[in-house]
Amino acid sequence: MQFPFVPSDPNCLDPTNPPPCTVDVNVNQTGTAAVTIISDGKAVHATFAPNQVLVSFDLGDTPAFQTGRGVGFSSFSATAPGGIEPSYPLGLEDGTLHRVDIVDNFSSPELVAMSVDLQHDAVFSGRAWPCVGFPNDCAPPNALATDKGDFYLYLPYWLGTGAANQLSGTPGDSLSAGFFVAEVGESEDETSPMTVRAARSGRFEKPITYDGYVLSDVTLSEKNYQGAQVYLSFAADVSTAVPFKNGPPNSFINATGDARVTIISHGHVVSADFDPGQIYVYYDEGNASVGFGSTAGKSGYPLTITDKSVTTSLAHILDGNSLVGAVSHIALNPKDASNYSKDTASLVTDLTNATTLSGPASSWGAFDPATSYGPMPSILMPIAFKTNRGNFYLFEPYTVDEMGNGEATFSPNWGVFWSELGRAENDN
Repeated sequence: MQFPFVPSDPNCLDPTNPPPCTVDVNVNQTGTAAVTIISDGKAVHATFAPNQVLVSFDLGDTPAFQTGRGVGFSSFSATAPGGIEPSYPLGLEDGTLHRVDIVDNFSSPELVAMSVDLQHDAVFSGRAWPCVGFPNDCAPPNALATDKGDFYLYLPYWLGTGAANQLSGTPGDSLSAGFFVAEVGESEDETSPMTVRAARSGRFEKPITYDGYVLSDVTLSEKNYQGAQVYLSFAADVSTAVPFKNGPPNSFINATGDARVTIISHGHVVSADFDPGQIYVYYDEGNASVGFGSTAGKSGYPLTITDKSVTTSLAHILDGNSLVGAVSHIALNPKDASNYSKDTASLVTDLTNATTLSGPASSWGAFDPATSYGPMPSILMPIAFKTNRGNFYLFEPYTVDEMGNGEATFSPNWGVFWSELGRAENDN
């Protein structure tokens, strides 16, 4: 299918396809669309009315580079050009799917092999755009009918151009992470996010739970899961979140708690508890980095989420404008808070409060957050963690070697980190 794009679309660059131009898009508009909303440990599930939502994959307007520009859930609209809102309720760009920008570089085999036809298994991550009117300025969200009432999806976290965006309430660039998973075949188990078991927090007086999510390859008890959804969870007490001794300034750590991993792959769900003393949670404000570190892998492993906009490399093109970068920048430069949405400024953290931070994700020991690069060879055998189900390994399958010499290797993958106060309802 071809979708029309308005002349202001920056992707409409092919001289043989002048504005108003079109892009080729793979679509699947036959099926049942549903949404699950989780907040404060509670969940509500709704099914969309028919003929509203479709799945689409934007291949771009230049045939020679049709390897992926956007993916997600589009909607039919009587007021949109061509009758389609390409990025509402949810579209993704950049990250692992924006492969048109990395086609001339040295990408890992698993990244190159990702399917874009919506007919095979695929996992993509990048910046999330719940945006009416994309690629122009986002308008207020449209109502989508469900069996639980009208549904609206907002864009609360964004980078604007200062006072003009704040006064008008018009979002600029999205700062949030988004994920897209396609799996062929029937699910073996119920795979709602509510099936994810949080780490135990019952023994803490002032409990806080830190969570992380990434799409990656993982091994647990000698069973390998490729392109799996990986949830990391660390239950702790607010009182044990402290400044990082002998670390960078404006950095914090919580090393006392219970860690767990949950893996979801093709409907199969498995959880495991880490042995004590292996994993800690950290936030490095100076290097705009947050995640799950370890005594063996330091702050880079098993999962770090780090802003890459400090570089001028390809990593910045694919992974710029992230929540972890924005929140760290606001904390260090409070006068610049007006350049961001008010919701973004509310996420500043020292690991003692509820927050959500997202951005480019890596799973390397010896990762350098100051440069965004990892060690070479880019795909190393990761460090083993001990769990009650055997050894656990988290891999780094999606990488780009900018120079082809191993000196500038980075991951275009994205992840999200969030923390919640109180005891989770699914503690056990």
